[in-house]
Amino acid sequence: VSIIFVIYNGIRATVIDPEDRLIAIQEECNRMNQSFEDEKYEYYCQICCMCVNEGSKHCRTCNKCVEAFDHHCYWLNNCIGGKNYYYFFRLLSFHSFSFSCNSTSNNFIRNFIGLMVLII
Repeated sequence: VSIIFVIYNGIRATVIDPEDRLIAIQEECNRMNQSFEDEKYEYYCQICCMCVNEGSKHCRTCNKCVEAFDHHCYWLNNCIGGKNYYYFFRLLSFHSFSFSCNSTSNNFIRNFIGLMVLII
């Protein structure tokens, strides 16, 4: 059962795009030929040439600004940020739980068999 949670949260953490929401708004304004009021925002990414929220950071691997950037996960091939951090944390928690349960049950079985050999 735990492996299902690991797979589900891994997929969610991978599929969710952690890109800054302001970038999507600015791109939509550009597509519709509307002006974006960039005077309201004080943070600007020099690489993307767009306004970003406070706490956003540009990821060199993904080449995009990530809101509440934590790190780029090479195992998931995605940045971990504010939008997908919850699923990433759950992925790690369920993976650790399933790994500890498997190693505990394997040790229990090994010790039980060893005890049976000693008794017989």
